Amino acid sequence: MSELAQPRPTLLVGVGGIGCWLADRVYAMSMETGIADSGRIGILGFDTDSNDLHKLNHLKDDQLVQSSTAETVFSVLGRHGERMDEWFVDDDQLVAEVRQMVLLDGAGQIRMLSRMAFDVALQDAGKLATIDNAISAIASLDNRTQFDGKINVLIVGSLAGGTGSGMFLQTALLLGGMLRARGITPEIRGLFLLPDILTLAARLPTDQIPTVRANGYAALKELNAIGMQTRQRTNRTVRFEYAMDQGLKRDAVPFTSVTLLDYESQSGGNLGLGLEAYRELAAKAAYTLLFSPVGGTFNARAVNDVRAKINAAFQGGDNSIVGLGLASIVYPQTAMLEYLALSYGLSMLHGHWLRLDDIFRADMQRYHARVANGETNLEKPTRGESFVRNLEHLALQERVRFFRDLHAGVYRRVEDDRGNETQSIQFEDFLDALERHVIGAFWQSSSKLKAAQGREDLGADALSDKHALADDVRVYERQLKADFNEIERGLAGVVHDLFHNSVIAAMFLGETEWKDYHLESYLLRGGPHLLQVRYFLYQLRDLITQRTNALTEQNQRTSIETTLREAFDDPNTKPIESALDVALQRTESAVPEWLDKRFREFASAYREHYNNVLAMLRKLAEEGTKRQLYHLLDNYVVQMLSVIERFFDDLNDLKDTLTIDVNRAETAHSPESGLSDGSRYVFADRAAKQRTWADLRVRIEAASYGADKVNAALTQALIERFRAEGRTGAWEVLPAFSGNALFREQMVEGHCRETIARQFADSYRLTALEAMRREAVLAGRSPDELMDEIVALVANQSAPLLALSDPLAGQGYRFWTISPANEANIGNAVRFQALFAQANGNTPLVEPEFPDHTLSCLSMQVNLMLRDLRKLNPGLSAEDNVSAAQRGIYYAAYRTMVDSAMAHERHHPGTPKSLLYTASRQAMASAGRSTRDRSDTRGGAGPGALRRLRRRRGARALGLGTARRQAGGPL
Repeated sequence: MSELAQPRPTLLVGVGGIGCWLADRVYAMSMETGIADSGRIGILGFDTDSNDLHKLNHLKDDQLVQSSTAETVFSVLGRHGERMDEWFVDDDQLVAEVRQMVLLDGAGQIRMLSRMAFDVALQDAGKLATIDNAISAIASLDNRTQFDGKINVLIVGSLAGGTGSGMFLQTALLLGGMLRARGITPEIRGLFLLPDILTLAARLPTDQIPTVRANGYAALKELNAIGMQTRQRTNRTVRFEYAMDQGLKRDAVPFTSVTLLDYESQSGGNLGLGLEAYRELAAKAAYTLLFSPVGGTFNARAVNDVRAKINAAFQGGDNSIVGLGLASIVYPQTAMLEYLALSYGLSMLHGHWLRLDDIFRADMQRYHARVANGETNLEKPTRGESFVRNLEHLALQERVRFFRDLHAGVYRRVEDDRGNETQSIQFEDFLDALERHVIGAFWQSSSKLKAAQGREDLGADALSDKHALADDVRVYERQLKADFNEIERGLAGVVHDLFHNSVIAAMFLGETEWKDYHLESYLLRGGPHLLQVRYFLYQLRDLITQRTNALTEQNQRTSIETTLREAFDDPNTKPIESALDVALQRTESAVPEWLDKRFREFASAYREHYNNVLAMLRKLAEEGTKRQLYHLLDNYVVQMLSVIERFFDDLNDLKDTLTIDVNRAETAHSPESGLSDGSRYVFADRAAKQRTWADLRVRIEAASYGADKVNAALTQALIERFRAEGRTGAWEVLPAFSGNALFREQMVEGHCRETIARQFADSYRLTALEAMRREAVLAGRSPDELMDEIVALVANQSAPLLALSDPLAGQGYRFWTISPANEANIGNAVRFQALFAQANGNTPLVEPEFPDHTLSCLSMQVNLMLRDLRKLNPGLSAEDNVSAAQRGIYYAAYRTMVDSAMAHERHHPGTPKSLLYTASRQAMASAGRSTRDRSDTRGGAGPGALRRLRRRRGARALGLGTARRQAGGPL
């Protein structure tokens, strides 16, 4: 298994605000590539600024060590001053603003305050447990990988601010000690940004630049002193307590190697005035060294270069410093896919999606123009009528395929088992099915209604017994009146519940449970296009209106009441005679039954009356149910259409927004746009993207017709929004509806992106070599010539961002990361070597872990000593020659601030200090004292130097001057 697939357990540690951001970013990159899934990647963050910690995405609360306290500096000194007295300034030398500082908001670029915060934090058992848990998590045994007792630790940060530069060494020593105490062998490496990245790229205020540069120098001065002490390469005693009762130990070096990134390279090349480019470069470099095969090669050739280590030891130095630069040839494959998806979505909106709404808007504009001109008796266009009319025109008259398919989805041709073809009109089928279901459910909703529905007409043999006539009529009349009252009660309360159960509650059913009377069967099943859904709903509304207008049951109610009361009344007599009154009269007649004509005529008339009232009651019940059903359904459809129409209104605005997005995407990756951050984009400018889309568009012209799932998802989302709006109470507020966001999510990012990725991946998935070839063809150039030009450019861009006093110091290495697919694209071993290994030190690494769409060039200058860094050089002031070593700006800032502090103490002992002066002075004091907490009395830049200056200012000035002239360089 490759190193990338099974990385060594690794702990990412961010120190300070920038360091925590870098650790968070590298961890995110490991998640994107799946490396974090191994369970062997841990992450920790140390910072004094609680605001910075809360902005991180992957560093959680249980992975953060907030090395700060809500106490003031004065309070901390009151509790711990005796132990801190070796390295912290007396509180009477601090101005009130510093004494009252609370470290929750950072160290204020004062390194000594950062060390104070770290010291106090380590006395908190909870924070030590956080560190211990992070170590335990990546060293735990599992059934996937074996743990060999070794852990990589990468500490990242900036040496410019107070926090990172003030605690990076303590962090390394603490973690090394904790790991070794567990029997684990740590390989601790550092990657740090140097001050000028902040002073130039981040454009710090001018008055902060000297402090930031001096912090960087002081931090490196500490690194050098502690490295020399732990390697036993100094005759001075350096004592440094990084935690309570924990000091330096022989061979317990803080870092195996330290990679430094500065603003510019040896030749002055830089990434421009932007901090983001440097942060991203640092994150990419850290990821590459930790998780790619480059890291293993780097260790083999640089970190483990035994000869170079021995040589450095003979010189009394430490050559663990690394300069690094990274540049890449990038075909932005993901960005190309996003561009194609945007273009595909935009083509939909420019095509058929908005065509009918555009026609309606044009009709409305003409209508308002005519009204403004004084025309009267004009019929105002309606959206539904316009939609239906124009869709049918485009489908049936102009025969546009897209609209013919929509029309055919609603007016379906159905073939029976005999091969006969009939037309199934979807909205009619739905309404017929819903009517049948609701009317049937109405009759079944109570036993009395069920009985009323089941009553049979009176046959010819009914009412044949004259003596029983009155009793029979009395029973029938009571039945009719009871049925009438029960139907009225049912219409008053049952239909609404039936509508809810039949229509609204269907949202909780799965597709297999949908019936022909469920709206979802027509709006979602089969994934009809949203325009087809609108067509169905507009047609359904028209049908509801037609059927509502045909209902007459409202007149039926009065007719029933009148018939039951007056059907057998003699208008010539008073009062009104009922059917029972007449039946009693016929019963009392003495005429024999077989001769009684009036009896027989009444019996026949009553049978007709009864049967007629039964029919009227059934019509009242069923048409009354339909009327209420139509009313409820129409309101339901109107509200649903309101949501859908709002969605389409938003799409009109989205068309303009997508046009802007497409234009922006076309210009995002020109060859020049990535040079500032070390990327040379290939086949990704406007011409390349437009050509790719033009070729692809021909291939996917009909792809939208197969978008069943995404169409259903889009409709489902709109239906859910409609229902959510219907459920919202008077005091509830729904999130704002955005058709733009919905279309982007479901269509652009969903259907368009997935269709291209699944069906047309060959249109955008290119290797970097193939992308260069296509760029050359598009430009009418020789592919080999363009490749040579780009490779040379990127190799030059990858120069380490670290300026050296001697360009020949250390050893240089350059690695090209190449996937097998890119190697195969070249197809010629000689050409491959000529392209990527044309100079000494160039090493092409071909591994399957490297992405096909990127060729990265990692340049390193390894086995450097701090004395080799140009900005740390004290200069040769005795030689007035431009070619002589010049004083480095980091050293100069440090020297100036120390001299200023000494001069102030000499000339103004005991006088109050300004806040800026005190802050600057404490940065310098921290540098000196941290290097040698309990110094012997010999000269040099000892840690107690500035404190003793109050007693022996002259001797201490000499001591600081001596530090500048020590053998072995500026540090």
